[in-house]
Amino acid sequence: MTQFAKPAAGSQTRCADSSGRPQSFGMLVLAGAILGAISCGPSEVITRVPEDQVRLKAIATVYVYACRELGRPPTNFDELRPIFERAKVDTPQDYLQSTRDGMPYVIIWGLDLERQFLGSDLPLAYERAGQRGRRLIVTCNQTLLEINPDEFLELEWPTGHVPEL
Repeated sequence: MTQFAKPAAGSQTRCADSSGRPQSFGMLVLAGAILGAISCGPSEVITRVPEDQVRLKAIATVYVYACRELGRPPTNFDELRPIFERAKVDTPQDYLQSTRDGMPYVIIWGLDLERQFLGSDLPLAYERAGQRGRRLIVTCNQTLLEINPDEFLELEWPTGHVPEL
């Protein structure tokens, strides 16, 4: 299992400053992710974040905002669309498809990331097939993982979700 981003010990997925106020959406959501590239100084070394990692992380982040704004978990993409649009994403539907396997991501709708699943390591969205036998997934706590078929079968899933094999 390859883990791309591990939250710091004691960190939470809530998006707030030290006073408890929500952070600016524009600063938090897709600032680094949508850009997809980070310049590392005068040596001009550039590290590109793979597009599918950007997309899955964006889905997880927007999902959290939808839970907060709706006061309940989102049930479909139409409930995420306004948040993507406020983040100035011109084609939010592009974020629903993996560039690695060409298929739409599986998004597990109805998970309350503000309460019941806050900080959970259960899958939130994943690739249907992946690439070279490995799938990318993003968890409820916004951790990105790349897993093989055996690891996929061993995952714990939210109650009621039957994973697509």
